[in-house]
Amino acid sequence: MKKMMFNDRYGLTQAVISGRKTVTRRVIKDAWWPIYKIEAEEIKGDIIHVIANNGKLVIERKCPYKIGEIVAVAQSYEQVYYQEGLETIDMLVSGLKYTVGWQNKMFVKAELMPHRIQITDIRIERLQDISGDDCLNEGIFVNEYIKNGKMRYHYGFDGFLHEREGWFAQKWFNKPREAFASLIDKVSGKGTWDRNPFVWRIEFQLVK
Repeated sequence: MKKMMFNDRYGLTQAVISGRKTVTRRVIKDAWWPIYKIEAEEIKGDIIHVIANNGKLVIERKCPYKIGEIVAVAQSYEQVYYQEGLETIDMLVSGLKYTVGWQNKMFVKAELMPHRIQITDIRIERLQDISGDDCLNEGIFVNEYIKNGKMRYHYGFDGFLHEREGWFAQKWFNKPREAFASLIDKVSGKGTWDRNPFVWRIEFQLVK
């Protein structure tokens, strides 16, 4: 079984576990295809076929996951221990507390993770092709408030570091795309949004 990691600093692991995040985008390395319009995508086995540019460009790429595949949500053993409670004490204290996976989820065993997701869709797109609704599926949340008698909406994400004050606080954005652009720059590196790379759009559902 494979495992998938999500950013803890900005609350994305918890967003997956709570069911609020159902989509993730991962930058495709070394993908600078001369595509101006993707027209069709088809997956055969673990290979995706992309047709673009009026049928003149056909790309084949191996997918990182298969549709229908069950994947473990990676957490450190320490996180699992404190979140899941005493029922995990035998599993975690008997030796695992002294492994590197106790605090680093890169080194945990997928079969020991308590949460699972199932891949429901995979496709290739440019990062900035994301819609406002899909920004919410990425874990961006809405803050509703009333101003001058009208309902207003702000958008944000967990753990935004307020540099001036030096603590974790929320910074609200007027549009979900603005919030997601800020989030992806923090998770994948400054300038990622403006670079508009090709990404895997991986959709999933929580199954455990």
